[in-house]
Amino acid sequence: MKAGIGSYAFRWAIGTPDWRPKTPMDAFSFIETSADLDADTVQICDNLSLDSCTKDELNKLQKLAADRNIEIEIGFAGLNPASLKSNLNICKLLHSQILRVVVNRESKALSLGDLKVLLEANVPLLEADGVTLCIENHFTYTPLELRKIVDELNHPNIAICYDPLNSISHFSGVWETLNALKAKIRTAHIKNAGIERLGTGFRINGTSLEEGNLDIPSIVDSLKSLSPQPNIYIETWMDRLEDEPSTLERELEWNCASINYLKPLL
Repeated sequence: MKAGIGSYAFRWAIGTPDWRPKTPMDAFSFIETSADLDADTVQICDNLSLDSCTKDELNKLQKLAADRNIEIEIGFAGLNPASLKSNLNICKLLHSQILRVVVNRESKALSLGDLKVLLEANVPLLEADGVTLCIENHFTYTPLELRKIVDELNHPNIAICYDPLNSISHFSGVWETLNALKAKIRTAHIKNAGIERLGTGFRINGTSLEEGNLDIPSIVDSLKSLSPQPNIYIETWMDRLEDEPSTLERELEWNCASINYLKPLL
């Protein structure tokens, strides 16, 4: 088990489709910054897509990671045969044995039946490359639906990427989600949040890892009980501030504090 930083921890430094900093963080600077923060591994996901990188660029990225003693996991969004094959090739060049996937982009939703058929058809590719495809509990499927699919496939190369907060969109709590998915988790995200009353409802605010209402040490202890133990990657739900310098400074502060909080727990 290693303490890592996911590329969504640097949501604002990398940029989003609606907002970009003046000098967006690329994959090289993401690895350099994560190494400077003393992370042991990184998960490069779809907000920092490597699809357009050449083979030479990916080889240079792997060399940088090796030089900085950083492992790499790959993540992408939008599961289809072409995207899976492309990202498996990236895994091969970057020596990643884990491939995290958010199955559906917002405008293109796979049914559970179609998802099962697609996964079954591509198990031989995963076996051949020695890669475990880890489906993240995102916003389309409930934790129990994902667990049912993975159980029915019953294959070591099909597993789960656990996120403690995503499934609140299905009114599934942190521990309910963890207990539903626990036996199939092979990689994990970690984040924290606070909850406050707002009118007749509630507002959930992202925080750095050592703040917020989640019992992070207990979640980490539960993940440590798994075999094999998953790497754990910091993510954040930080809102953008009033200006770019303040936003990027706060984001870096959160990530520094979060990795320093996480490492002694492992």
